[in-house]
Amino acid sequence: MANLKGSSARSADGSFVPTERTRVENTALYSQIAKGYPRARYAKVGDEIKVPARMSLLSPLDKARLKARNKIDAHMLTKLKKDMEVLGRRLDVLQRPAVDDRRATKALIEETPIRGLDQVKDKLRRRGVEAVLSGTEWLKAKEVGERAAPLAENKHSLVSRWQQAGKIFSIERAGVKYYPNYIFDALGNPIPEVAEVLKSFEGYTPIRVASWFESTSSAAGGKRPRELLSNEPKSVIELAKAHVEGALHG
Repeated sequence: MANLKGSSARSADGSFVPTERTRVENTALYSQIAKGYPRARYAKVGDEIKVPARMSLLSPLDKARLKARNKIDAHMLTKLKKDMEVLGRRLDVLQRPAVDDRRATKALIEETPIRGLDQVKDKLRRRGVEAVLSGTEWLKAKEVGERAAPLAENKHSLVSRWQQAGKIFSIERAGVKYYPNYIFDALGNPIPEVAEVLKSFEGYTPIRVASWFESTSSAAGGKRPRELLSNEPKSVIELAKAHVEGALHG
């Protein structure tokens, strides 16, 4: 208990009656208790004030606000959990077709026979390449330049210009360019008709062009086109055009 300050007067029945000063002091004390003890619940009993040991920290308004905020937080948390569950189900739905598709594709791959290397065709290709590379002489750029222009300072440059102009062709092997000897005349210069033949074979790979020069032709009486370059170069142009037209028409 906390006794209030002030004086009192005794009534006719012998009880004490607070004077005006006591009332003023009591009012001031109530105010001090309310300020100094925000958690206090106090009750007036005569001239005394009871202050409980446990006091509330919040006013009724603050309690109401806190309660409302807690309800909002709980509602938001519940909503967030539901949203996460929905998102998880949607992800499962989106991923399921991809997983099923991969499984189906994998099953098809395992069930479908794989086509391996055709040994017959591979042997034919090897024989064709061997016939091209061993059927004639092949010269390096330096050798071509030395024969055509022995006094030239940069023999590679001369050969490079010829190739860029479409007058000659080469096959690259191990990073080195090799030129077939049959496309040059006796002095080492490109045979002019070779450029016309290469125009007909535009888009062909060098090894395919060389293979055509090396293959026998019934239209040439069983001879190889390269064998006709030195004596009948014009006929080689016609053979090249006929070959390309035949390939285009089946």
